[in-house]
Amino acid sequence: MTESIVNPSKTKLIFQCLPVHMRRRVMSHNCKRLPRRLRKGHLEQLKKSGLPPKQKRPSRKYRRRATNMLDEYNRRQRRHVWLETHIWHAKRFHMIERWGHRIAYRPCDKAFRACYRASSAHCLIQDISYYTPFQIKGSIETIKDMFSS
Repeated sequence: MTESIVNPSKTKLIFQCLPVHMRRRVMSHNCKRLPRRLRKGHLEQLKKSGLPPKQKRPSRKYRRRATNMLDEYNRRQRRHVWLETHIWHAKRFHMIERWGHRIAYRPCDKAFRACYRASSAHCLIQDISYYTPFQIKGSIETIKDMFSS
């Protein structure tokens, strides 16, 4: 008890014992931000805490390969089918899950004033075609024949 009062650094983590002007929030995540003389002690404390080591993320070059991009795109569609315009809508709308598809629900922008002005002075049209999605599947020849007749 008296030792912890005399030497309070025993009850604190290494990066908490630094003077105020040297403290950085990122030190708890990146030990290389610590002074070199304290890094070894910090790594020992991490081993005692029993936290699993972080897995290294694959490099951007590896993730951007064509096969990996296609696999990632297909993986994200496993639970719900995406429409062709999904990425465009996902950037601009709140997406919901309906009828086994991910569809746009309502826009993210807060243009209430502009909408009010347009409706009071002119005309306001809202496209809700994404509420009734349909997808045509089949061979190209069959689809061409169906639309040509």
